[in-house]
Amino acid sequence: MTALCLAESSTGDLALGANGRSISLASGTTAIALMAKQRLRLLTGEHVYDTDAGLRLSSILGPSISDAQVQAEVRRVLLQVPGVDRVREIRVTRSGRSATVRWVAVAGTETLVGVETLGG
Repeated sequence: MTALCLAESSTGDLALGANGRSISLASGTTAIALMAKQRLRLLTGEHVYDTDAGLRLSSILGPSISDAQVQAEVRRVLLQVPGVDRVREIRVTRSGRSATVRWVAVAGTETLVGVETLGG
């Protein structure tokens, strides 16, 4: 299976082609990493066609939510991304009402690394 998705610019916007009128696509492990990033930015119920996609807010934020619960939820979401074979590591760092999640996943023979801020 070849992964393919819409490309994202460095500012998080939709990436356009050199002529400024065509949409750029990402493929391979770049696409898999981008899909993982997009899924971790999505809360359940937000995606029109797949309301189960994304993070469950009740599983990631709140005073009684442990780092282990956040890690389990992030792992669940990452393993739903087409092409992600396994999650090697998830680290959670909290700051006030937000948490920064650093993750390492494996797609085929490639290692994917990401950092996302949840909440805040």
